[in-house]
Order: sequence, then structure tokens, then C-alpha cells
Amino acid sequence: MNVTFEYDLPAGKRGTIVTNLQALYDTKPRYLGAPSYEYQVGPATVSRNGTIRWEGKQPSRKDVRDLLGLLGEDDFYPDNLFDLRHWLEGKSDKETGTETEQLVADGLTVTIPRATLTDAALERFKALVSAKGPLIQAALDLEGLPIEVTEDEVRMPWIQHPCTPAEAHALTELIGAMLTMARDAKRVTVKAKEESNPRYAMRCFLLRLGFIGPEHKGLRKTLMGDLAGSAAWRTPPKDEPSGKASLVGRRIRLEDTSDPYTTLTPGSEGTINHVDDLGTLHVAWDNGSTLGLVPGEDSYTLL
Repeated sequence: MNVTFEYDLPAGKRGTIVTNLQALYDTKPRYLGAPSYEYQVGPATVSRNGTIRWEGKQPSRKDVRDLLGLLGEDDFYPDNLFDLRHWLEGKSDKETGTETEQLVADGLTVTIPRATLTDAALERFKALVSAKGPLIQAALDLEGLPIEVTEDEVRMPWIQHPCTPAEAHALTELIGAMLTMARDAKRVTVKAKEESNPRYAMRCFLLRLGFIGPEHKGLRKTLMGDLAGSAAWRTPPKDEPSGKASLVGRRIRLEDTSDPYTTLTPGSEGTINHVDDLGTLHVAWDNGSTLGLVPGEDSYTLL
């Protein structure tokens, strides 16, 4: 795979990307001028619209993860963020030996090498499991979510009953995405909440993990299909305009968000520029961030 960080930025907005590449590679950028108008920073090239690519030798897994972390500090996540995380997890499987035990009649256990998680990341993963555990258990009819840690490995024997291939696949993908979040997140909400609409809560969680698009339809169906509630709204909107078009152009103020990656603070303001088919509010924040808000999951005020 040729690694790229895909962006579509207007002119003059790629300075943050160049600065973070400079920090990653500890080298000065070189402006290439016409006709490409690109920047060369070490082995990486930044196009006019901000897309990062590597010619020849591809970046290491560590460089990709470190660059995502640096860009995340500035809320400059690439458009193909989920694809990059999925690639990182897939590459980790090959390079570090992450494995899923063969599906057997009495259950499924996911095992990863202990060395792939720092102590802090392991604690964040445990906190994430604790917070989202009731949802996961309800979705797959699980009795518990034990995490067994030894010097060499971390084992998750979560499915202890006969399961379908779809359930095995969904659980494996879910754990992989949660591990990625635990490695990258700055904070994880520890307290589990009693959900009045579990299906909507699971949809929001899967959105945060990046399971968006038709390619993940089967996984979403497996993890949401047996949950009660509606996936459209946590509760039916009352005071807010019901049509998507009526929200576009509205000013909005952030009150709180569960997104562990953002550096936005409560009180930040911006303008809604798009509402997608999942109901996510895509906002152009005044500070340049592009964090999307999920109604019912994030707290905000329409101005």
C-alpha cells in the first residue's frame, strides 16, 4: 500500500501539515515552486491541497502513528483517517503477530502481544471497555468482558458461547478499533452510562471508531441489530429544526464532546456547513478545526 494522508484544503491552509512533518522528520521544508507548488519535507511531499504522499520508500508504522498524533493535536485529521487506522491495525497483525484464535464451537478469544500496548494505553483500553461494556455485552449477548494480562500477551475471551462468523468478525474489528483509540486517545470516559436508547448509543460509538460507510454495513447490523431503540436520534428533536437544510449555515457553540482526539474546548463556536446521512453535524469551527458533532452524543447550542 502506498500511504497517503488525504486532504482537500483551500489555499494557504497547509502550513500546519508542513510544520508537523518538520517536527516528525526534524528537517526544514523545501518549497518546490511552479508548476507543482508542493513542499518537500524529508521523504514526504505535501501537495497544493494538503495531501501528503511518500515516493519510493513508504513511512514506517511508527511514523504514521506519530504523524497522526501530531496532526491530531491541531485537529488536522486526514479525510482517510479510518483507512489509515485500519491499515495500521492490519499491518500490526502482520508485523507484531496480533492474532485471532480460530473460531470454535464454544467461543472466540482475541489475543495481542503485551508489547503492543504501553501501560497507559492498556489502562485507557480497560477504561473504554468499562465505559462501553454494557453496550457491547447487550449487542452480542456476552456475560462479561474479561481482559487477561500476562507478561507476554493480552487476551480477551469475550465470546464464550457458539457464535456466527459475522459475530466473530464484528468483535474482532471492534476490539481492533478500540485498541487503536486507546493507543491514540488523550482521555477516555471511564464511567458507564445507563442508555435509554442503546441502539443510538452504539451507532455513535461506532461512528467515533470510524465504522462509517457501506463497507461496514454488515458490522453495524451485527452490533446494532439486537439493541433496543432508534438509530436516528437519542430522543426526537424538539426545539431544533427538523430539516437538514435548515441547519446548514447556523452558528453553533460547543458545550461538551466525547471525542477523545479533539483539542476544542467548551465555548468554541463555528458554522454548520453540512449534515450527513447519519445526522452528524459537520462544522467549520472558528479556530480552523473540522470536528463533527453527533446529536445526542455531543452537547452543543444552536445560536
